[in-house]
Amino acid sequence: MSDRLSREDWVEAGLRALAAHGHEELKADRLARRLGVSRGSFYWHFADLAAFHVAVLEHWRVRYADAIIASLDSEPSARAKLTQLLRRTVGADPSLEAALRAWSVSDDVARRVVDATDQVRVSYVVELLREHGVHADHAEPRAHLAYWAYLGQAVAATRPSPELSTLAVAELVRMALGT
Repeated sequence: MSDRLSREDWVEAGLRALAAHGHEELKADRLARRLGVSRGSFYWHFADLAAFHVAVLEHWRVRYADAIIASLDSEPSARAKLTQLLRRTVGADPSLEAALRAWSVSDDVARRVVDATDQVRVSYVVELLREHGVHADHAEPRAHLAYWAYLGQAVAATRPSPELSTLAVAELVRMALGT
């Protein structure tokens, strides 16, 4: 690989290393070795390791919260948006989500970004539930329950079958919407 990696290349490599090996791998020398380049390329794009960590965390937030939410705009209804959101998340590879949560236990910056991302995600589900007509007294608790179900499956040791994932999504939508 060339020494001319972009900032994006480094951040993507960071996300892959985080998902595969945990936050301990988010170091310039380890990533450079994996990428077959010098550390100089890293320091061309990032002032220090802390700046790189912030870039990785922000990229995760944008890709796995903001971009997913924006992509649901074309769905015709709140029910369709919620169903599509749950389909994407329940069947997704949970390794990155689990690694971020593990990192956030020992790192204040990671915890703040994860907490803020959780808030964005839950608020979006509350919005969908309210749009569907769920009363305000019920929308927030139901949104949290749906999100906790997602987080639980993300950190579970076993993966559900595609059939079970499909059934679980349908049941979560039904429960959240109260139908």
